[in-house]
Amino acid sequence: MSVTLIGPNGLFTRLGKLFYVLDITHQIVTTTQSFQYQLDQELEDAANEYNVADARMLLGLYDDSVQIQTATAATIVERIRQTTVETIIQMTNDDVTLPSLSLPAALRELIRQMEDAGESLEPNTTITNVVPNAQNVGDGVALVSYRFGAGAPNDRFQYNRVETMRLQCTGDAQVSGSTGRETFALEGENAIASTANPGFPGGSGIGETIRASDPLNEGRGPGRNRVSNGAFERWTGDTPDDWTLAPGITPGTDVVRETTLQRRDSSALRINGDGLSIGEFLTSAAFALRPDTHYTIGFFTRRSPGLSAGSWELEVRDGGLNVAAAASTSAGSVSDSAYGIVSAEFRTPNEVANNYAAGIKVTAALDASEYVLIDGLFVMQTPQYGGPNGPFLLVTPGSSGSNWIRGDLVNVGSVRATVGKFQTYLDMMLGLNQLVDEQSQSGRGFTFPFADAATIPDNLIS
Repeated sequence: MSVTLIGPNGLFTRLGKLFYVLDITHQIVTTTQSFQYQLDQELEDAANEYNVADARMLLGLYDDSVQIQTATAATIVERIRQTTVETIIQMTNDDVTLPSLSLPAALRELIRQMEDAGESLEPNTTITNVVPNAQNVGDGVALVSYRFGAGAPNDRFQYNRVETMRLQCTGDAQVSGSTGRETFALEGENAIASTANPGFPGGSGIGETIRASDPLNEGRGPGRNRVSNGAFERWTGDTPDDWTLAPGITPGTDVVRETTLQRRDSSALRINGDGLSIGEFLTSAAFALRPDTHYTIGFFTRRSPGLSAGSWELEVRDGGLNVAAAASTSAGSVSDSAYGIVSAEFRTPNEVANNYAAGIKVTAALDASEYVLIDGLFVMQTPQYGGPNGPFLLVTPGSSGSNWIRGDLVNVGSVRATVGKFQTYLDMMLGLNQLVDEQSQSGRGFTFPFADAATIPDNLIS
């Protein structure tokens, strides 16, 4: 058996009626109309969705007209929240005896059933906009993601806050003594505590101190580079240490140490074109990754002024040569005067059986006598801020002569491109933004399945 989701006595049919009352309540608060005039009939409609046997789930949502007339918005919203929680727990437990009558236990089972049956809600979709202050000295990059990572089910965040966060450098090399490890204050907009407020939930309220993630800083923790010598600072002749050249690739001819046009530090990787060669040029030493973990991969690159054709990429593969992620670019997308970043993200599976390796590939031949430069290559576990639905965020160091300095500011904005009303109200009533699934290996939260062609439409909220 499974929980009935839509139709008579369906879970989301009932929640749709409850959330419509919530919607009306917010409208009333906004327009200051009387509660009893608008809500009496809507509350009765919501109560009618519950048969006699399930009336226990209502928890006094609709008792008598006197109670409705004297209720405040906060009281009504709290009753809706309690009824939402009780409805999910009791309907799920009526179908499958839960290990405990708790919201996490009910959500875990309900979401499993929905995933197995291919059921889905309409999604929230977030677009980010990262805008550095024009007066900044540092030219590093803030990489922000509201996705769990390619390869993860339900990849897009559904319960993140939409806001503009301030990312400001608070400690530069003059303070910390180390370029590439500058400190930043990350501040979100103020959160709104009251669910009766139509502006709920407001911002994330994030207040964190973070550090720039330098590709030179190798290691296993968040913000550390898993690729040995990904910054291309250590060489033996024209072969970068801890990298293996592919058969047919000649050091000093195809691959060269660049010591003049590097982005920062002392050297970069230069790949010379011959108009013919494609395929893998170099492979890194193997490295281990954590299971069920978000990673960002990337590199800085520029091209010679005469390069008009060719494409190249960073590819990360597991020990079975399966591609986990690739960050690709081409001649037409890259500057001949300054380095730009190319990046991608992915999530490792729940079980990681083999080590990984990074490969640098030319996927379309580079013009003869021209070249590309690669510097600051990295594969990093991405730090996450503000709980299970907070942003994944990496800040890269600036280039030589353009390091971050105290006061440099980046605005990190996010807006909803699409709004899933069920997802939004479920977050509001259940606190999904901060609710962690304790059985998750990586502390992830609960996410109701979603799809652009949803099987459970938002028009049930009526």
